Amino acid sequence: SINPLPPLEQAMRLVEAMGGASAVMDRARRALDAREYAWAAQLAGYLFRLAPTDLAIRGLKADALQAMGRVTPAHTIRNWYMSHARALRGEVTEGLGKARKNPKAGNQAQP
Repeated sequence: SINPLPPLEQAMRLVEAMGGASAVMDRARRALDAREYAWAAQLAGYLFRLAPTDLAIRGLKADALQAMGRVTPAHTIRNWYMSHARALRGEVTEGLGKARKNPKAGNQAQP
């Protein structure tokens, strides 16, 4: 569509159409178990948009992204998946995409 719904509204409608958050969570878990990682991540993404602080949703999305990172041959894409999975789990203290200075290394930035 040339004029899609805003992402939050799209997520609300799709989750409702699929039977609610619990049903979508179950489908995403089944997709992950079936190694349908992209589908699991997409479903978890809809849930995450609706409840970004829910730890179960964050964990599910992180698991799907990590699984995608494990199977991709591209280093850059693998790093993106793994970094976002870590951020969802709360393992990253800095915002994604921001470099922080290492006081021992002068002006060099580190991830």
